[in-house]
Amino acid sequence: MGAIQTFNRLFATIIVLLAVVSLVSCGNKGGSKRSSGITGTGTGSGTGSGTGSGTGTGVNPGDAVGVDITVGSRKDMSESYREKLGQRFQNEFNPALWRATEGQMYVKSVKIYNKNHDTVNIIIDPLEGKFLETLLSGNPAPSGWMASALPEKIAFPGGLDKVTFLHEWAHAFMGRYTYGGGACEEYGCLNGEVCVMGAAETGRTQTLYCDDSNCTKSNPCWEKWFLIEFPDWTHTGTDPGNAPGSNITIEN
Repeated sequence: MGAIQTFNRLFATIIVLLAVVSLVSCGNKGGSKRSSGITGTGTGSGTGSGTGSGTGTGVNPGDAVGVDITVGSRKDMSESYREKLGQRFQNEFNPALWRATEGQMYVKSVKIYNKNHDTVNIIIDPLEGKFLETLLSGNPAPSGWMASALPEKIAFPGGLDKVTFLHEWAHAFMGRYTYGGGACEEYGCLNGEVCVMGAAETGRTQTLYCDDSNCTKSNPCWEKWFLIEFPDWTHTGTDPGNAPGSNITIEN
């Protein structure tokens, strides 16, 4: 009788141990599934605030050159000011660049920093008005100076328009500094009615760049500058339609 009881206890113990092992095994399998399933992607819309970000339209840029830029200032920019500036890049400057380059370049992303002018691509100074206070060199800007540009670096006043933006962008990001064998400006190109590189003080209104067919100074933007800087580009005069969205980030 004692032997039977001992056997029964041993058998019950084995059953309990098997059940515990089974539970542990099931728990490990469940944890593995939850861990591997925590993935995902997403996009936002609009202009972010704080350290947020947003994207615009869903147009596929294809092989277009997407430029990532940083923007800052010498003076304090409020968060609302930075948000409005981001909207201007999204809704005004980026579409103008997309059209002017026939869909071959766009502003891919913009990070806007407050009171940072040392490490950014674009400096806003002053925050209002159409004339600069300080050149990129740090020296005071001459009276009536609307912008200052070097390769991948521009100083703009806060009241810049898209014509001024495109003019200086060509200097800083499209090679109109190092190619062409001539002056990097196009001030005499029919007083700005033909080319965005024309002189601002003569009522510049054009938002496109000149070529061999309409340049009046024998120094066309497309043939002597852009098509050399970007040999894979073409120039057909085609309207590319809507621009891809820019990702705008407002940094603290």
